[in-house]
Amino acid sequence: MNRELKSIIIRRILFPVSYIVMIICSLNGSRLLVLQPALTIFGGLLFIYSLMQMIRIHSLFPEKHEKPEDFPILLTNGPYRLCRHPFYFWTIMNLLSIPLILGSIPGVVSWTAVFPLWIILMKAEEKELIMYWGKQYIAYMEKTPMLPTFNSFRKYLKMRRKDRSL
Repeated sequence: MNRELKSIIIRRILFPVSYIVMIICSLNGSRLLVLQPALTIFGGLLFIYSLMQMIRIHSLFPEKHEKPEDFPILLTNGPYRLCRHPFYFWTIMNLLSIPLILGSIPGVVSWTAVFPLWIILMKAEEKELIMYWGKQYIAYMEKTPMLPTFNSFRKYLKMRRKDRSL
């Protein structure tokens, strides 16, 4: 198998399978009834906000965007200052919102099982990005975490405040 196609294949399988698994597992099994109203509100807000972020980030992509060479530049600004994979981060949060909305214990458990698959996708994609962008991507990796951390989020908010004051 061509290395370049590895992340494309994983991505094409992982997106629909993740959502199907989350929905099926969240609709079946035990519920957190005591916390249900709060979880439903929080999960609903998380679903809407994460979906808005996914749309916003996706709008930064060129029309064709399956391979690194489809991008005219390496994205490192905006949400890409916070982490190297903001679209995947918000997709993962969107997936988590489904069992939270339904207060589903099996749904949350299945989310923890699906999460490592997203890390595998990110690592496969990063190998391809290193092959294409080389030292530029390695330098970006050294200063930006794969997924948001408290420190990267704090740093991002600080940069946004500074950008707004200009």
